[in-house]
Amino acid sequence: MGLHCKRQRVMPLVPITAVAVAAAVSTQFVLVSAAAPTKTMSHSVQVVATTAQISPTERAFDERSRADGVSRSAKRAALVGRLNAAVARAARAQAARTRAASAARSAARALHERQAQALASRRAAVHQAAQRATARRLAVKRTLTAGSQGSPKAYAKSLIASGAQYRCLVLLWTRESGWNHLADNPSSDAYGIPQSLPGSKMASAGADWRTNPATQIRWGLGYIRATYGTPCGAWAHSQAVGWY
Repeated sequence: MGLHCKRQRVMPLVPITAVAVAAAVSTQFVLVSAAAPTKTMSHSVQVVATTAQISPTERAFDERSRADGVSRSAKRAALVGRLNAAVARAARAQAARTRAASAARSAARALHERQAQALASRRAAVHQAAQRATARRLAVKRTLTAGSQGSPKAYAKSLIASGAQYRCLVLLWTRESGWNHLADNPSSDAYGIPQSLPGSKMASAGADWRTNPATQIRWGLGYIRATYGTPCGAWAHSQAVGWY
């Protein structure tokens, strides 16, 4: 006996499976699109949403951070200002020290110049004084030589400017010693042309008072000036009392 099977119609599976997969994918796309923000959402809405999610503590922290940043900037600016002021003060102090040093050097140079000028002046004065002293010594030497070798009256006349005073002197010493430089009065110890009493007084005019007429004449004229003022005054006194 033969078996006879009834042929059944089989539906194709591939199309059904493709439809199911497409439906699943479409469903997932719709879900993802609904969950995610749309590309057309504005940036301000996102910022508002983000800001709304910040807590008060976080906002306070941000404010303190900003305040601290401003404070640090202010402190930094103040520090820079102080540093600049210190640099300026140091520069002014250095300039003042430089000016003071320059002034000190100028004063030292001026002092040195004044000292050099004063020293030069003193040296010139000493040199001139030495020249004058030398000239006086030479003049005295010439005078002594002339008095020793020439006439005592001529030497006395060279020392008296007035002719009248010279004539009074001639009369006075003619009476006293006759113009003899060795005249010695044994009764009074008067000596020389002016009859110095004692004769040793004339040593103040020179050590050669015993033998040099010029030394005796210089001493005698000095004595007359100190005692009577002029030879005529001494002659008037001599005429009145007999001595001078």
